[in-house]
Amino acid sequence: MLGKRARSLDCLRGLAVLFMFTWHFLSWLSGIKPVNLPPLTLLNLIPVIFLFTAGVATSISVLARLERDMPVKNLTFHVIKRRGVNSSGSYS
Repeated sequence: MLGKRARSLDCLRGLAVLFMFTWHFLSWLSGIKPVNLPPLTLLNLIPVIFLFTAGVATSISVLARLERDMPVKNLTFHVIKRRGVNSSGSYS
């Protein structure tokens, strides 16, 4: 599908992480407790953008490995290893 990772995807994911970190840091500094914002504000969409871009990046990575004829068993192990699950089933 894509020979290289899409830089725009990585940039968007990085911006989402930056905005989430900044929002939580400023909330912590000011002592403001999180409030329930209306459902369609930019602050509520940032985690959704991060999850979407992480999912797209994962599927691009899986498709690229499948195009290189990586066996599905090895691919499954690689994805689980990258997601932080160790052999005992707990997260590392």
